Amino acid sequence: MTKIYFQTMGCSTNQSESEIMAGLLKQAGFEISDNKEDADIIILNTCVVKGTQTAVRNIEELVEELKDTQKLVVAGCINKKAYREYREIAPEASFINTDNIHNILDVVEEAKNDNPVTLMTTEEKVKLGLPRVRKNPAVAIVPICNSCASNCSYCIVKSIKGKLISYPTDIIVKEIRHGLKEGAKEIWLTAQDTAAYGMENGKSLLPELIKAILEINSQFMLRIGMMNPANLMPVLYEMIEAYKDPRVFKFLHIPVQSGNNEILEKMKREYVAEDVVFIVNKFKEKYPNITIATDVICGFPGETDKQFFETVDLMREILPSVINISRYQDIPGTASYRIDKKHKIPGDTVKGRSKFITDVFRNISSMNNEKWKNWEGTVIIDNKKEDWIGRNFAYKPIAISSTAGLLGKVVKVKVTDHTPTCLIGTITQMPKEILKTFKYY
Repeated sequence: MTKIYFQTMGCSTNQSESEIMAGLLKQAGFEISDNKEDADIIILNTCVVKGTQTAVRNIEELVEELKDTQKLVVAGCINKKAYREYREIAPEASFINTDNIHNILDVVEEAKNDNPVTLMTTEEKVKLGLPRVRKNPAVAIVPICNSCASNCSYCIVKSIKGKLISYPTDIIVKEIRHGLKEGAKEIWLTAQDTAAYGMENGKSLLPELIKAILEINSQFMLRIGMMNPANLMPVLYEMIEAYKDPRVFKFLHIPVQSGNNEILEKMKREYVAEDVVFIVNKFKEKYPNITIATDVICGFPGETDKQFFETVDLMREILPSVINISRYQDIPGTASYRIDKKHKIPGDTVKGRSKFITDVFRNISSMNNEKWKNWEGTVIIDNKKEDWIGRNFAYKPIAISSTAGLLGKVVKVKVTDHTPTCLIGTITQMPKEILKTFKYY
């Protein structure tokens, strides 16, 4: 039996697409392997949205490691320029972009027979209702739309994924029901911007979608993915109302990118920093223990020290528990790539800013986590690293040491300590004792 190994980069949408490709291949009789060394075919599901540098390194490493008998398939968010660059590094690989994942079987069959192929066409398809091999059986990742409604100057998403396509509500609900039937305990709604759902018609329909999902009569927790502030603002109060259901994680991922309005305008983000503060404060008024996550780009062209420190000040104001910090990368094909080179920030400066804001974040996160000490309540165990990782109602990660098999279980824990990135807890009640009184508030 031909063994397939997946190596996935990028966002949760990419993870979902790896699960779908694995499901299609398994259905066709291929074996999905956890061991890269023993695999006959390696599928690298890559991402050019964050820049090609990491993807190029991954491809170079794989090409170097490949055994004579192993084949390489490069999949994912790939534009034409990246394809040409990747092809030079891996001339014998097969290539399939994000729009063609439903054709992965054809690509693998050809690769297996020493006939590398390339599928880079653009197709509008709903990527739901397909077989899956879930990387984490406790989590069902459900894409709700493809592409986004924004035109950020540093981003290449729309040139890869095309126009926004929101998936039908009934198909999304059906996908969620299927995930729950298979044993998932958490549902992750994912997209490049979940607040863009339905905006083909001029306004976000995300609140209506959440309402339809919560009509499912089942015990699960719903994580709502990243929402662009510009698209969230018009439906802010509807979203705050949607979060009232105890099955919705009190978790808000709102990407700031910069705390300076001039830089935000150059980024074409279509909101100001004050909007972000307003949104966060409104959610905190209703849900004081909500976990705030955000994204920051350090070193956007023309960013002065003063403008950077406005971003630092904004972090100190909204106090996020999660910050995804990126160093600006020049991506060919974006508007920011064409900015005069004299405005580009030196690499050492960008690196220093990234380190500074990382240190600030660790202090903020430690302060946030200190407030959870001695908290006791129920969590879903949704991951295994060195310890089990449980999530409480605010989606706070709690590391729990136990020899029992706990994935997907609901346990009661008490928080005893913390690190800057994680709470540490001990189990006070095991699953069989509390399942009948499963609550998240």
